[in-house]
Amino acid sequence: MHIDYSQQELEMMRYNELLQNADLNNPCDRLVTDPLKIFSHLFNKLGMEGANPNIIVGSVIYKRIDGTNYINQITTYYNKSTTSKNYTNYPAMYNEFSPYLQEDEVYELITDFIDCETAYNTTGKLYLTYTNLPIHEKGSETIEYRTVLIQHSNEFLINNCRDSRFYEFLHYRIHQQAFGSQDARDDLIEDYSQRLGRRWVNEEIFAYGYNLYDKIHNLSLLKYEGEESKGQIIFFDEFKPEYHGNSIIELEKRISLRDSENLRSIRKLLEISHDDVFLICDGEYICGTGVFTNNYRYKYRDNIYYNEVFTIKFNSQGCWELRNNNNDIMIHVSYGIPSLPKQVIDRNIFNNECKKIFGTCCDEDEDCYEDVWNFIEEARKQKHGTMIVINELAAEEAQRLSRICFPIKPTLINDLNLIYGLTSIDGAVMLDPMGGCHAIGCILDGVSRDDIGNSARGARFNSALRYINYCVDKEMKVLVVIVSEDGMIDIKTKDNLFE
Repeated sequence: MHIDYSQQELEMMRYNELLQNADLNNPCDRLVTDPLKIFSHLFNKLGMEGANPNIIVGSVIYKRIDGTNYINQITTYYNKSTTSKNYTNYPAMYNEFSPYLQEDEVYELITDFIDCETAYNTTGKLYLTYTNLPIHEKGSETIEYRTVLIQHSNEFLINNCRDSRFYEFLHYRIHQQAFGSQDARDDLIEDYSQRLGRRWVNEEIFAYGYNLYDKIHNLSLLKYEGEESKGQIIFFDEFKPEYHGNSIIELEKRISLRDSENLRSIRKLLEISHDDVFLICDGEYICGTGVFTNNYRYKYRDNIYYNEVFTIKFNSQGCWELRNNNNDIMIHVSYGIPSLPKQVIDRNIFNNECKKIFGTCCDEDEDCYEDVWNFIEEARKQKHGTMIVINELAAEEAQRLSRICFPIKPTLINDLNLIYGLTSIDGAVMLDPMGGCHAIGCILDGVSRDDIGNSARGARFNSALRYINYCVDKEMKVLVVIVSEDGMIDIKTKDNLFE
């Protein structure tokens, strides 16, 4: 019987053939680079850049003696080196060589081996399965199982998945997916990311029996009198007006969110919602509008419906976010692609990035970049976004850009109100590594390249990349912190210029 395989299946078959024939003391490059490329790309799409995937190629050899299966040898290729160990009288969990029975045991054996038998620090790591391959050695009672795992940071997911339900969903779904190398293509990675988002919203959060994810996305694309979508909808699994007193206004005729023909009407009503005012939805119908302050919602959290209250907040055209009743952002969606929300800059990560670029300028016990950090902490509150440039030659750059910025006398600014005001105008703020401010309102010039930039991001983001490229050409040390209007935060240096 002729079978038509998809391109993905054909690629995975080729990959598994390589895995079967590979010498684990010197595995071919594709065994590592293919899954690393794919999962790095996927993690970036999902806002999981800090998960830092790493690839493990593992082998477990079983021997059958007098009807009992024993583990004979475990070998791993990890971080460009091979570690192997032989065992004696180590009984296997199962006496059947079914691949379905052995997969779980092989997974546990390989991950335990990496954790216990190697010198690598794997604390806080999780492992995803890329492929499993049982290899039967003919003419003997020896069977080898090979697997390829993707290691990543569990701490990153815990810190960035503000809602444990999304963490559990994301971990489970990625575990279930085996990729062929063709999935490294942008379109297939984006398609998979969108499917993850749809499943999460339509099945795990809002199981209303229709594609709410796409309805919300289409609603986010609509303009009203030339203005982009702004506003918010609060979802109650079971809306009971009597619980809310005089804080709501009910519509005489509810509007079905399920019906796409109603989206323009709903978009018009979104103009009502701002600050603490929300449109109210019971999952299928827009029921009215109401005021839900943080204090009000805090009281409501004690209600039995706490887990079934969510909000959708529209930030701009094509951009929206799902929040739980703690007002934590669960996912951010930009033009249909979901991702974890960009979180507040971690101080340790920021300090480490500064040390990589500028070096350590004081004793190890001291925080060299405390003044820069304090400036950024206040600047990131700027609602319209801003950009902070830290340049070792800030004084010279302020003079070079003097016609397109406002140079100031070098000043260490500690007044929080003043920092907020300085970052409210267009252009970047120029600091030196010690936190001294040399210029405000800087319009950055730069050098363009065809492999630098992202058309999906705004002018602020792309001008930062061009400026960093200019600094690289001039051998200037620079780090740029970009706070976008939609709340996304990026630390960009020469090391991540081409991502």
